[in-house]
Amino acid sequence: MQPQRSIPEEFFCTESRAKLAFANAVQPRIRAWARWWHSLGWRGKVERASGEREFVLIDVTCQYDDYEAKWWSECHITREQVLDAMIEDGWQPLENDSDWDCQRGEVRAIIAVEDFASGSQVLTRLEMNTRNRGSLPTDFTNRLESLSLVRAK
Repeated sequence: MQPQRSIPEEFFCTESRAKLAFANAVQPRIRAWARWWHSLGWRGKVERASGEREFVLIDVTCQYDDYEAKWWSECHITREQVLDAMIEDGWQPLENDSDWDCQRGEVRAIIAVEDFASGSQVLTRLEMNTRNRGSLPTDFTNRLESLSLVRAK
């Protein structure tokens, strides 16, 4: 029920308090009846949901961590060149609706390239299982170094 303001003193008597108490008791019942009465027209057209719900049990949950690294190249390199080199190493490209560019095993990667007048900065983010946390895959770093990229701090 909505909050009510107090009764003005000139109307504050036993009769007005009794009428107010009666209205407070009857109002929810009248509203419930009105909702029921007006729902008779559409109630039969609605399908009832089954009582059974489908669910999936998850036995193992893996915690993933991101690992970001910056790479620098004085020769201008494009994002496509980096992705093509990763695909040559066995990385699988992911669909367009994914937030990640490619995946190999449990490791996913996203690549961004920023061009500057003096060269290109390649930003990498890898998502990997917690047991691999804190270290970049060796073949990944070797491939980026073969593209004349140097790890920036």
